[in-house]
Amino acid sequence: MLELIKEINTRDLLNTLTDAGLIPNYAFPEAGVELKSVLWRKRASDEPGQGAYVTLTTQKYERPAQSALSEFAPENRFYANQRRVEVDQINMNLAKTEDWRFCPSCHHMQNLTVEADTLSDVLKMALQAVTSCSCNDDALKRSALVASGRFWCWSVTHNDVMDALAGKVDTDLESPLMSLSRHNGAKAPATVPRAQEKAFMQHAVASLLHWLATPADGPAGDPAIEQLQRNALWLGFLMVPHNEQEKSTCEHQLGQWIHRLPAHVKEPGKGFAHSLSKVSGVCQQVGWWPLVAAKGLPQDANWMAPGVLVLDEAKAEDDTALHLAWRQWLQLFNTAQSLPGMWLVTASGLDQHDYDGLTPLPAPAAAQPSEQTSLNGAWLEVLEQLLDPLKPGMVRLAHAGAAVPEIGPELADDKGRVVADAEMIWAPAHLAVLRPDQADMVQEWTAQGWTVLCLDEDLTQCTAQPWENAAATALGLTIENQE
Repeated sequence: MLELIKEINTRDLLNTLTDAGLIPNYAFPEAGVELKSVLWRKRASDEPGQGAYVTLTTQKYERPAQSALSEFAPENRFYANQRRVEVDQINMNLAKTEDWRFCPSCHHMQNLTVEADTLSDVLKMALQAVTSCSCNDDALKRSALVASGRFWCWSVTHNDVMDALAGKVDTDLESPLMSLSRHNGAKAPATVPRAQEKAFMQHAVASLLHWLATPADGPAGDPAIEQLQRNALWLGFLMVPHNEQEKSTCEHQLGQWIHRLPAHVKEPGKGFAHSLSKVSGVCQQVGWWPLVAAKGLPQDANWMAPGVLVLDEAKAEDDTALHLAWRQWLQLFNTAQSLPGMWLVTASGLDQHDYDGLTPLPAPAAAQPSEQTSLNGAWLEVLEQLLDPLKPGMVRLAHAGAAVPEIGPELADDKGRVVADAEMIWAPAHLAVLRPDQADMVQEWTAQGWTVLCLDEDLTQCTAQPWENAAATALGLTIENQE
């Protein structure tokens, strides 16, 4: 204890206040997490001094925050200062636990110890998701992801989560088949794609789970995506004017938007009919219905249904109305995004030309994820720690069935002293991969029975072949040749 008191008294005041989070730290990089190890031993019978124990010099170990979460965890062991250190407990009395609530839609946080948790606070957080967060940025990000042709973007609100937790399946939102349609589709040809039963009646969590549970290997494409397209095409068909009066109303409604629309919606070309929602409210759809869909779900890879799903914030009477429209806007785009050329936008974003940089692409049967996004969380964590030249090879190893490696390990001798380190290892296979600056440690690894692969200066080759191929051979795996 006296040793700790002495160490604390010699600290710099500003550093102490910064480490405690009482004043901001503008240094880069950030200070690491520090572990203090208090060591003592029993005093010998003939040893001078008082007390039954002798306190040794306090040891301090520092790690980056990301590494400290694992290395400094209870029951973990790490090597430092030629010692093997084992963490057997942590002092929970140094800080008290606090209850916090985090808004699922924005960055708002509430300390429940300081502020009481009331229903009004929850409603305030939900409304703040609309009023404080930028709906413009939200729409642009979603539209950019979908327009890339590689991703789908599914939106789940706090209301959806609470309904799911309560065991509900249906949403409290009115179906757009009722609120946005111009007719009931009674005279529609039998070949027009129909929406499935209760297509827009489930909340976003239930709809997402249903989608994920649907096998993606249908005979002609992804059955889940095709059903979303049928649902969206049926809704769009119900927005097509069915008589001259409705057609005139649509043309007038489109005229109010035409100068604000993205180019692919403003001039879609031939083969389309007007498709605009009946009510010019806060949430509305403006676009075109592809006539080719009158013969069934289009099979041509280049078909499009250009349009925009608009949130017109200025038309909301109050925050409650805006929040309701925002929920409808996000829920409807979950389905509408399956139509190639359909974007999520805000009225103010259109006025600011936020979407001019996007390019509409004909949608494939299913969004194709990148290699990295198809990996699980453990692999993504490895890739974050890995040097950039090694990442492509590591992705190929992951898809070849390799186990998750350990990044940046240290090798200790029989006395617990650290004698070497490596870029990565596969411990079960006793395989270590070393960087060029670690080449002098090869003997230490091989002496303990490890197979060692040494990378070249570019960190891409090993034994005159791509390093991942050499690693795959040592692991008993096969990597397909890259075209």
